[in-house]
Amino acid sequence: MDAQRELSILNKELNELTRENDLLNYTLGETYSDEFLERIAREELGMQKPGETVYIIKKEIDEVEETERENYSFFEKIINWLKSLPE
Repeated sequence: MDAQRELSILNKELNELTRENDLLNYTLGETYSDEFLERIAREELGMQKPGETVYIIKKEIDEVEETERENYSFFEKIINWLKSLPE
């Protein structure tokens, strides 16, 4: 009976990991689209197209948090953005 219970638990864990893997693969696939890269460049990196005027509406942010965010590398910003996506 213990082996049957353990098998059931492992199958449940396998299903959960498979769903998580599918979600990560989907998210990874999105990162290669031009629209995704443009949105990250604009929203996260503050980039703009030539001749374009960008208006920024600032939120009140704790100075320490702002300093920490400025020190993130490009890939850290993308990873943090991916983590903020709803599941």
